Amino acid sequence: MNFKKSAHHLIFHSALLPVVFLLALIALFLQVYLHSSVKPAIESIEPAAALPGALLTISGSHFGNFDRDSEVIIAGIRPTRSAYKSWSENQIILIIPEDVGSGRVFVKNDKGASNGLLFTNKSHIPLVLEGPVEPGVPYIDSISPETGPVGTEITIRGMNFGFERQEGEVLFQFFSGAENEKREEERTDTTIACSSIDFDYLSWNDQELRVRVPDGASPGGVVVTTDRGESNSIYFEVTNPVGTKRYPRMKGYQVAYGVEISQVRSSGQASMEIWVPAISKSCAQRGIEGIHEPEPLWRDYRGVMRYHLSDFDPWTTYRLEQTYWFDRYSIETDIHERSVATYDRESSLFRRYTASNVIIPADDEFFTAAASRQARRAASPWAAARALYDYLLEKLTYSRAPAKNVRDAVEQGRGDSYDYAMAYVTLCRAAGIPARPVAGFIVYGDKKSRRHYWAEFYLEKFGWVPVDPALGDGMQSGEVVLIDNPRDYYFGNLDNQHIDLSRGIIELRPADPQARVVRYERNYSLQSIHEEYSRSIESYRAVWKDMEVVGWW
Repeated sequence: MNFKKSAHHLIFHSALLPVVFLLALIALFLQVYLHSSVKPAIESIEPAAALPGALLTISGSHFGNFDRDSEVIIAGIRPTRSAYKSWSENQIILIIPEDVGSGRVFVKNDKGASNGLLFTNKSHIPLVLEGPVEPGVPYIDSISPETGPVGTEITIRGMNFGFERQEGEVLFQFFSGAENEKREEERTDTTIACSSIDFDYLSWNDQELRVRVPDGASPGGVVVTTDRGESNSIYFEVTNPVGTKRYPRMKGYQVAYGVEISQVRSSGQASMEIWVPAISKSCAQRGIEGIHEPEPLWRDYRGVMRYHLSDFDPWTTYRLEQTYWFDRYSIETDIHERSVATYDRESSLFRRYTASNVIIPADDEFFTAAASRQARRAASPWAAARALYDYLLEKLTYSRAPAKNVRDAVEQGRGDSYDYAMAYVTLCRAAGIPARPVAGFIVYGDKKSRRHYWAEFYLEKFGWVPVDPALGDGMQSGEVVLIDNPRDYYFGNLDNQHIDLSRGIIELRPADPQARVVRYERNYSLQSIHEEYSRSIESYRAVWKDMEVVGWW
């Protein structure tokens, strides 16, 4: 028997036991620490719509023990301690307070606040009227189905909708979840319309409409508006199987911008069309009021205004000045990655926002190969979008000097915010993820602003997810101050210092097919046309004045 070998093994195992024991203790400590430091998370509330006095069941995880730091907040209201019937790690049951409104439900403990799910007070749900209020006014008889997430196709039946849509709209309820609750309660701007650029309108006739639930919709009444008036309201329950989107922080702005046309030289009768972008209503831009000097010929055509100029004096400067007051909201998303659905590849939205063109060369072999390498192991479209974001941030370094084109930016490894945004959108589309660029301004310092570009990608049953690759990569430019951990924040979130003037590339047709067309590639609104002028015009000067922040609050 080899006693030396046995003794060696005994000594080895004796020495190893304390190490194993120490590692086990460390693992146990880490498990306990991580578990105890995780914020609460809500998975569901039942029922999502109820009357005060009913029982509300909140299911989720990491609720912890019921102590002095633990509470539930419903639409800004904190129930009394006696309202709680039970509180456990994964479930809370309580009585809905009498004075509660409609709003988000949060669970808070000493680790922080949870995500918020929307609760609706049933007393706020409008009653269905029998027949239109007045002859010719639209009337909704039914909505089918009565519940579903963003993107759900619904059929609205009734009367007096009109045989063509024209200026008609379908409006859903909107709830921002803004933290400054008192100010939010004062808002009358509480609806969001179905979007033409998202292809939400499927068909429209006098007695039946087919639309998709728009991005940003909340549970509540749905109404139809036409030039004859507004219909009655019928409740629709918007569900959130993929995650939640909030607009928690609001900032008010007064801004001014415009276009100057001068030194027009022509040989004979001449005219021009100037397509000026408007501050358009969206989930993140609301309460909009504007003054236009002079008034445009068309106030809103696909998000732009049309000005017609003629009878030129070569010594006159023609100023098209725009002043707006509005509220801008930050955007925060919380995605349940395992619930992200695959795309409906036959939908108009998917086909439009995965298409390749000269500006977004998604079918370029360089981008298709890169997208395939980076996204092939992703378990969901959300994970693929994140992988492409991380890849781009590793490839590029921010530079104020623009690249020649989007491929040149990636190959050279340098670009400005326009290059970052276009490269990200191109990679997403190459991977089969609907995406579009967003153009506008970023506000910083003491009411300073500069042109800026970012992006957004689409998730089924959720809507658009904002991404700012340039800021996420730590863009340093002048007095632009980055928030903590910009790389994670600007994937899926956006602050309220972004002001957008175009989402996607606005496709316009020339008012005069014979006119010459001018498009500016890096304008603060991405459009197929910015100016068009008759062939009799020999020369002119155009200045697109950047946005000035007149005031904020």
